[in-house]
Amino acid sequence: PKDLSIYTEKSVKALNAAKEAIVWDLDDSRQEEVDQFAENLKAALDGLTLKPADYSTVDAALVKVSNDLSIYTEESIQPLQTAINSVESGKTILDQAEVDGWAAAIENALAGLQVRKADYSKVEEAIKKIPADLSLYTDASVKALEDAKNSVVTERPVTEQESVDGYAKKIEAAIVGLTYKDADYSKVDAAIAKVPADLSIYTEESVAALNEALNAVNRDLDITKQSEVDKMAAAIKKA
Repeated sequence: PKDLSIYTEKSVKALNAAKEAIVWDLDDSRQEEVDQFAENLKAALDGLTLKPADYSTVDAALVKVSNDLSIYTEESIQPLQTAINSVESGKTILDQAEVDGWAAAIENALAGLQVRKADYSKVEEAIKKIPADLSLYTDASVKALEDAKNSVVTERPVTEQESVDGYAKKIEAAIVGLTYKDADYSKVDAAIAKVPADLSIYTEESVAALNEALNAVNRDLDITKQSEVDKMAAAIKKA
């Protein structure tokens, strides 16, 4: 062959040795030796071995493949698996273009990997727990809840799952922190305002009933106990 660079050094060396061993000026009495030169040369030619293809670019691409592909979508992993599985060992230098093509296919598939979206199920569950009627709660605690809910950033990658779960925890904490508004004591105050300044003209029995109604007032109730507060006002008014 004109180009011996594609063959292994060992096989080319054997060919050159067989070629250089030829003695060209022998007479016909040594024909057997001449025929042996031909046999040796033919054997060396048959023994020429193509160099193996260079798989360094394939190896370099494979090194970049993570052992854990679970963070990527199935759709984007499939082309990578196909590219990896297409690689065949034992190719020669004549197949170098094909080998380089496998490396390029792996690199392209790696570039096309798409990270899965984070799981927002905990966030969704937390949002479902938000009371339907927030008018019963203080403005400050409702604002804290709304802020927690509005802080949620959608479409975050699974690599940020911890942050996404943090949204859920923040919402849950804000729900726990919801504080009922104080009950409306305006009717109670209006009733108390009507109590005469001088009770000395009334019977002890009727004044005692009034004082009992006044002493029964509990100023620590929230809006969920509004009916109780209204009953206090009614009791004072009746007394």
